[in-house]
Amino acid sequence: MLTKFKRKKPQTRLIQFSFWQVALSYIVLVVLIILSYSTFSASRASSNQRQILTNAEAPAASIIFTQRETLVYTTKLAEWTNGNLTRREVQIARALLAQRLAVIDSTGSSVGSRAVPKFFDDLRLADAIVQNAPADFLPSSLHAQIGLKIHPIIDDIMENARDLIVSYQQSVDQQTNALIVNHEKIARNNLLLLYLFISLMALLVAWVSVTFARQYRSVRSQIQEEATGLISARADLLATQALVSRLETLDEEKNEFISNVNHELRTPLTSIIGYIDLIAGLSDENTNPKVNAFLRTVDRNAVLLQDLVESMLLISRLDSDESKDFSDSVDIRGVLADTVFVLQPALNSSGIKVEIIDSDTSKELAINGDRGQVSQIFINLLANAIKFSPDNSSILVDLRRVRVENQGEVIRISITDRGIGIPSEDIGKLFTRFFRAQNAVDDQFEGTGLGLAIVHKIVTLHGGEIFVDSEVGRGTTMTMQFPVTRSRVEQLVKDRRWDVMNRAISKMSEAPVSNLGALAHEMGGAIAFYSYEREGARLVEFSHWLRENPHLDDSDILAVRDNVVAELKKALEETNERMDA
Repeated sequence: MLTKFKRKKPQTRLIQFSFWQVALSYIVLVVLIILSYSTFSASRASSNQRQILTNAEAPAASIIFTQRETLVYTTKLAEWTNGNLTRREVQIARALLAQRLAVIDSTGSSVGSRAVPKFFDDLRLADAIVQNAPADFLPSSLHAQIGLKIHPIIDDIMENARDLIVSYQQSVDQQTNALIVNHEKIARNNLLLLYLFISLMALLVAWVSVTFARQYRSVRSQIQEEATGLISARADLLATQALVSRLETLDEEKNEFISNVNHELRTPLTSIIGYIDLIAGLSDENTNPKVNAFLRTVDRNAVLLQDLVESMLLISRLDSDESKDFSDSVDIRGVLADTVFVLQPALNSSGIKVEIIDSDTSKELAINGDRGQVSQIFINLLANAIKFSPDNSSILVDLRRVRVENQGEVIRISITDRGIGIPSEDIGKLFTRFFRAQNAVDDQFEGTGLGLAIVHKIVTLHGGEIFVDSEVGRGTTMTMQFPVTRSRVEQLVKDRRWDVMNRAISKMSEAPVSNLGALAHEMGGAIAFYSYEREGARLVEFSHWLRENPHLDDSDILAVRDNVVAELKKALEETNERMDA
């Protein structure tokens, strides 16, 4: 006997992160993003600082050149007061200084704009003294007088020139210091972020490593446990296989035993029935009424026992035919006509008529099967209908070829009588061996309880289905459905139905939204050809819906697509259930 081995659900991932591990991962990612942004900002700030310092070089050079021109001017001005230079040379030096003061640097400002007003006042005083002095060299008589006026001005001009350089240098120093402080702050923040990132990353790696090691040990333990279970299950399966083989052997021996017993019983029963007929012929019914009544009872029970033996032989043969592959074509109309002919004496004696409704005689009604077994179906069902129907009534047999959703075409046969009917509580057990409906037993109708079991077995062997609809006192309808005889092409279509539908589901589930319309139209025609008419129509309808609504959101399209795929999966599951059955 198989031991219960429950296989654990496999893990889809080797590592399964906890909520806090995922949260820590997001924190690490956020820190890394902040660090990257801060580093980028520092790099951009460094570029700006370099540009600022570069921009500071041009004004510094202009100021230095201005100071040099100022020095040249004041020197020449001093030499002029000593009579060493002409007034024109001083005025030329002054013009050069004016040009230098008017130069525009890279900041968009003139050099002169950086000087204090006192600087220009002194220049104007010096210009006035020079302008009012005699041309050419300054006479010696004026040296002392002019020198007293000009020397304080020269000192102020030089001092202001020096102040211009000092103030600019202080401004540059302040700006540089501010840049250095800012750069230091950014670098310190980046360093702290780097330390934080390294710490969090080390914590995450250590935590994940511990988790991985723990889950790895768990999975390895689970695999070892399943391996042990599989080994045990394999041993149990081998033992069960041996048991099944033994049971099959016993079943074959049982069937052989039943067959031998029934064969042995048939011969004496035939002899008993023959001698009963002989004795009944020799006995005078008028002189020996009791003897003849006894003989009829014995004859009736002997015939019943003979039917039981024949039925048991037949059902034993059917049990051994479960794996038989029927390849012969059986004409339903011909079998029905032969059956009615065989039962004609019973029909005549009861005055019952069999009405056959054949809605379309142009359609062939043929199935793959065994003609003798199919004949047995009609014999049993029509014999039951005759037995349970009142005299001078009718039995209706309806033959038609119909299309059933997700199955294709089938041959449907309905046999309706006007007999005693079957209680609703007995219908579910009607095809059980040796079972008889309670009203048939109460009304003492003869029977073995094997006829309908034989019918159900034969119908199942032929890939068909049988349904019962009955009402006590109103009659019974037995309806059977058989798959029609298929050509090689039809059989190929039937064999490929599952693959085609499975491929359609896979393609519809994986296709991008832009391809769904064309794909749905293509798959709809394909699966409809393989007898999935409703699902095929649904796909074509989905294709038209997409074409008529080109501006739908992808989320809306995918929602409808998922509903359509769910319908396809349901149809595929129904196909699997029928194949398993």
